[in-house]
Amino acid sequence: ATGESHEGKENDDSVARPVKVKCVRVSTMVRAVETADIISKVFEDNGISSAFQNQDSVREDTVGEVEKRKKGTIRRTPGDPNINEGRPAHTVPGGRVSSSTIQRVDKDHERAEIAFHQYFYRSDPPPSVLNYFRHTPLTTAADADADADLSMNPALPDDEARHEFEIIVCHGNMIRYFFCRLLQLPPEAWLRLTTFNCSLNYFVIRPTGSVSCRTMGDVGHLPYDKTTFSMHHGFNW
Repeated sequence: ATGESHEGKENDDSVARPVKVKCVRVSTMVRAVETADIISKVFEDNGISSAFQNQDSVREDTVGEVEKRKKGTIRRTPGDPNINEGRPAHTVPGGRVSSSTIQRVDKDHERAEIAFHQYFYRSDPPPSVLNYFRHTPLTTAADADADADLSMNPALPDDEARHEFEIIVCHGNMIRYFFCRLLQLPPEAWLRLTTFNCSLNYFVIRPTGSVSCRTMGDVGHLPYDKTTFSMHHGFNW
């Protein structure tokens, strides 16, 4: 698409598709909590409130929580120190490091793995989706991934066909590590990636178990003078 074809579409609600946000998760670090507060405020301005969750489980919803979401409430989980910033894995290539650095990385890696397995997993699809796959022959894995975009299939009920989203507000090193783990890439390569401050990362986990990254470090919502990475400004550094 060209810029001309998108002109005037910035505030056109007709091009937006509804999404079902399950929850907002956040680290315990101040900058992440402040960002999560801003996100929650946007939901509240659109008539959707945030309800803080106190229980430890992150995968299972009680009947009451499901009913709250139906009434326009998004779950806000307590801060999770496992997704605080750190060095989630040793890097390759890498230089000489001290024994204290090795111990620190090993400790951060342990909690990064806990967070990865806790938040990124394949959910069981609803019954209508299972029934769809059961009666629709698929010849290749690529066909399965293509058909997994069930929101475009008119045969499925709208409420069950829409994707369910989870928002995780955390930090660049952890995001880069999760990117490598999700795409089954060597996690030691995480430092070769760049995630700008306040950037968006969009991962899709399908019922088939396949994973895609639709955006990584996306800063299209920021002006150039607000684009930063570490102590750098803009892109040319």
